[in-house]
Amino acid sequence: MLLCKYLESDGCLDIINNQLLKATDPVTFNDPFEMYPGIIGKPDKGKTLQYLYNDLLPRLSSATKKALPDFNGKFVLKNDDAFSKKVEQNLKPGLMEEIYKGLERASQTLRIICFCEPNEIEEGDDILLWSHYGDKHKGIRIFFETDFIKILSTNLFQVVYSFDRACIDITDLNSSVFNKNVEDAYRNTFKTKNKSWFYEKEVRWLINLQECIQENGHSFIPLSPDAVQRIDFGCKCEKDKIISILNSILNNNAYRHVKLYKALVHEHKFSLNYEEIEEDREIDQVENFLD
Repeated sequence: MLLCKYLESDGCLDIINNQLLKATDPVTFNDPFEMYPGIIGKPDKGKTLQYLYNDLLPRLSSATKKALPDFNGKFVLKNDDAFSKKVEQNLKPGLMEEIYKGLERASQTLRIICFCEPNEIEEGDDILLWSHYGDKHKGIRIFFETDFIKILSTNLFQVVYSFDRACIDITDLNSSVFNKNVEDAYRNTFKTKNKSWFYEKEVRWLINLQECIQENGHSFIPLSPDAVQRIDFGCKCEKDKIISILNSILNNNAYRHVKLYKALVHEHKFSLNYEEIEEDREIDQVENFLD
């Protein structure tokens, strides 16, 4: 699958020279809704009592049962309204606390690589992407062919954009039903973002932390040169940065297949044109092209 990523120019040099692609710790994302499911519903009284009888009470230790006043095996039956109300009062705060811990738990086991789907980006939206992620048009855009990235983690998916968050439904507290609701909600938080992010056309790759290489407190995956298919230089990318990247490409035969383009501001539209830097151009010719 051909995907692209917007970066600062120094980040591109690191990728070319070190053949490593950074995988991000989810706790560093800037969206406060990342991996943070909402809560919907209200515990159904009948289902809550069924949960108490069939799930909670059998798991209580004998010491706990003795500590409950008047416990004789029928305690819940005599106090079902009180128990039901107590569960409802304490469920959401306890669940919220666990939700907050969810991102921390995810950070201990996985990393995420965020791409854009180039064929889905609408005309003009690349201007926003360059502005937000391409160092204000001074950076670069790299196209990767994920088929050449050889790792075991294969959880690659397109982000869904919605006004509704992934939510945990607390109507039915039956352990199997509730646990599935929680699992589904967390899984969907990886895949769902607010519609305001729609222009990104984001594709995410979940990477097992154990597959990552750790360097200077950051996580990376090995990257074959074959995975790098094309590099676009932003319309404000500095000449010396472009020359540095070109030298790294031209001096390594493993990257000779890479297509190179320069973004240019359209003469009369709010859009960018991309002009190819020909493979057989010498550095001095490229310098004249950039001037």
